[in-house]
Amino acid sequence: LALEQAERGTRRILWSFKKHWHEAVSILLIITMITSSLLFFQLPKVSNGQVELVPVYVQTRQYGLDSQYILGDMLLKLELLARDSHQADFSKKQSFAGVAGLEYTFVGLFNSAIDLGLIAEYMYDDWQALTPFQNDWMTGLRLVFNDQQSSELLIGNIFDLDDGSQLWSLEASRRIGDNWKLELTGRWLTNVGNDNSWYQVYKQDDLVSLRGVYYF
Repeated sequence: LALEQAERGTRRILWSFKKHWHEAVSILLIITMITSSLLFFQLPKVSNGQVELVPVYVQTRQYGLDSQYILGDMLLKLELLARDSHQADFSKKQSFAGVAGLEYTFVGLFNSAIDLGLIAEYMYDDWQALTPFQNDWMTGLRLVFNDQQSSELLIGNIFDLDDGSQLWSLEASRRIGDNWKLELTGRWLTNVGNDNSWYQVYKQDDLVSLRGVYYF
């Protein structure tokens, strides 16, 4: 069994299968067990009426599918995830999540070296406590300049189909000389719904970051 340390705990791969067909189709099936690195305490009552703390490390079994299909200048992808886990009160919880989308690339836009990619994805997750992307539509635009400086630009928008909240993102990068690389990142929210508890927390926390990376 392969072991790796994940951000939320220890992730153990129980079974996996990966296959490629003619460099156009790939599929990955995987079953993992994640043991949370966060320690919780359960409070069961014992027979004499006293209460004792029982440490619990929550385990989640995940069944995943990651697939993609290249059709000319179009990339189709499908990601599915089923979980067997527990909620905050330690009751069992089964949930499902999925992402389906495509990216179409216009190669050599207007007879130039620039490639333009149009991205569309639908995101679903029925466990609302885990993610804000429960029923959302994402669109994006990717520009790859194919120049010596490896210049790239990615603009994206995630639209909440339940309340109309929107999350915008901007990512750009460009090499400067032989050793430097500049990276620009932006995140901001608009039209935040009053019932969107995830976005309400961050609606005043727009982000713009400019980072310089030096390579030796």
